[in-house]
Amino acid sequence: MHRQVVLEVCEDPVFVIGAPRSGTSVLAWSVAAHPDFWTSPETDFLYWLFARGHLDEAMSKSIDRSDNGWLTRMELNRADLIEALGVGINGLISKASGGLRWVDQSPTYTLATNELARLFPGAMFLHILRDGRSVVNSMIKSGFSASWASDFRLACRTWSTFVERAQSFAEVRPNRCLTIQYGALVADPEAQFAAVMEFLGAPQSPAPANFLMGNRINSSYQPDGPPSGYVGPSDPWSSWSQKEQAIFMEEAGDTMAKFGFDVVAV
Repeated sequence: MHRQVVLEVCEDPVFVIGAPRSGTSVLAWSVAAHPDFWTSPETDFLYWLFARGHLDEAMSKSIDRSDNGWLTRMELNRADLIEALGVGINGLISKASGGLRWVDQSPTYTLATNELARLFPGAMFLHILRDGRSVVNSMIKSGFSASWASDFRLACRTWSTFVERAQSFAEVRPNRCLTIQYGALVADPEAQFAAVMEFLGAPQSPAPANFLMGNRINSSYQPDGPPSGYVGPSDPWSSWSQKEQAIFMEEAGDTMAKFGFDVVAV
């Protein structure tokens, strides 16, 4: 029996990117408070499927077969494969979103932005940029199982790597990626979300700013979690040893200076 499947897809999904512990979760949930948007826990699986050149590797291995591979023999090319994969995954997430414009909040996708831009040609990206000292402090105190949660140097390096990758993407695709300063978002959520909605081409709504102001902003946000005003230590730098300060400057000092954060020399 022939079964016809009809996929409904979101033409312009949103990916929130940035280093872990930078506020990706609360930004996504705040945007999703807007009546036109929807989000969920991190999907993450797209990183493992397509990052690190896996997509191009799969294509190359297919083409390099002695019989030229199925795609070539069917007169299909790389763009055809990418389109099919993107439409299928988009349909899967759109089914869960109930037709609303979906927002993904997986920090790992910061390392796969070029692949995602190809898979989802209408996608928009929001890069949340937070002071590396606060991010590293949050990483180390998070209690997470990630390797950066127990390795200070790796935490510093992770912040720098993610920020550099996200901003490089934003510079190449300024019409598709907006960088939002975490500090500015906390200080004036109404103005920042007005800019976000303008960038996304969405109607203005007070809901995102109200959501952020009423919920915790220094944790991987869970929608059923209790509201809290905790924003972490105002000066994590002073709580670090001289060795930790030196490590941070080695791994992240240049990135801090590049993006306008005050740098304390050791």
